[in-house]
Amino acid sequence: MGAAAPGLKRLQPDEVRRAVVSHMSWVKKRPGGRRADLSMCDLSRLDLRGADLQFAKLTGARFTECNLQGVNFDRADLFATDFSRANLTGASFIGADLRGVHLRDAVMLRANLSDADLRRGTLLTPSAEGAMSFLRADLGRVDMSGAIVTRANLSGSNMREVVAVDADFSGADMSGAELVGANLRDCQFAATNLSGADLAGADFTEANLRNADLRGVEFRGASFAGATIVGAYLGNVSESLFVPREDEPDDRAEAPEQTLREALDEHRKWIETAGREGARAIFHDMRISGVSFSGLDLGVSEFRDCNLRGLQMEDTSLMMASFSGSDLRGCHLARANVGGCDLRMTNLTGADLTAIEGNPVPIRHPDGTETGQFMALNLSGAKLRNVSLCRARLRGANLQGSDLRGADLRGADLSESNLQEANLSGAILEGTTLEATKLEGTILPPSHGGIAVRGS
Repeated sequence: MGAAAPGLKRLQPDEVRRAVVSHMSWVKKRPGGRRADLSMCDLSRLDLRGADLQFAKLTGARFTECNLQGVNFDRADLFATDFSRANLTGASFIGADLRGVHLRDAVMLRANLSDADLRRGTLLTPSAEGAMSFLRADLGRVDMSGAIVTRANLSGSNMREVVAVDADFSGADMSGAELVGANLRDCQFAATNLSGADLAGADFTEANLRNADLRGVEFRGASFAGATIVGAYLGNVSESLFVPREDEPDDRAEAPEQTLREALDEHRKWIETAGREGARAIFHDMRISGVSFSGLDLGVSEFRDCNLRGLQMEDTSLMMASFSGSDLRGCHLARANVGGCDLRMTNLTGADLTAIEGNPVPIRHPDGTETGQFMALNLSGAKLRNVSLCRARLRGANLQGSDLRGADLRGADLSESNLQEANLSGAILEGTTLEATKLEGTILPPSHGGIAVRGS
């Protein structure tokens, strides 16, 4: 096993296993159980997969190169603990004391650090002089892609070259943190305090920085292509730094303006005469720009596989229309009626869907009488990252497999909808109605259950 690190006690594997088993009994309040105290112990290179160490005392312990996959460290005392080069995939640190923790080169894929404290700590070292060591959390080069770090205290921590793709730092305190060269693509930083942080050379591509505090930040060489900064506190920083992401060339043909206007006029006649005059608007694989659809009735129209980026579509009626596969990024759809609309596999990233009407619509016979059947809004597989769906009415909608990361769903009605396999990491769900909603396999924010819901 090798000698223990200086100042630490080396335990035999059997001793550690007995302590862990006894601790698990203590957690479950079984007779004979005892809270584990492995403080200042050298536990390096042990395999403790799946252990339950919540509330354990582990101050200054050494877990270097350990296999700690799926270990429960919730609310444990991990002050100045060393996890360097450990495998912490899927581990949970909810509410844990991680002040001064050392995580360099650790793997923390999908770990949960919600409400954890990773500030600088002070440790009294076991020397003749009783010296005081001032330690700050070291997450240098850690791979924590997909981790949940909401509301954690990371102020002043070292996160140089950390890889945290698609991690959720919403509401965290990262003031004064060093994030030099960090890979933070697709991360959630909603309402995160990044004031005074060093972000030089960091990659925030497509990150959500809605309402984040970025005052006094060092941005030298950082990339924010496609990042969302709505409501962010920028101080003296120019918004020109946050440039739109460059897209791949679009080879779709541009719809001539005159042709488009004639088609819209013919569609209006078709709607007004119940199909006796005019013609239904149908566009496939076209690029449409320079027009406004606001206030129009485009019910039952078709715009499949089209590029409609940034179009004005406020107060538009899109009942039973089809936009499947279309690019609707940044579109303005506030208060639009999308009941029964086919929006499968669309890209609505950054769109404004505030107060849309998406409840099921009755299907009628040719004579106008109702059939007793309804058509629901279909957003299955849609990209809805960082969209505003405040006060949206989406009862019975199909959102299976959709990407709702960072979406604002305050006051939205999702009752009876299908959210199976959807990703709502970082979404705002204040006042959201989820009554009778299908949630099997759904990824929810920690405040609503966290990683995965197993049942509906």
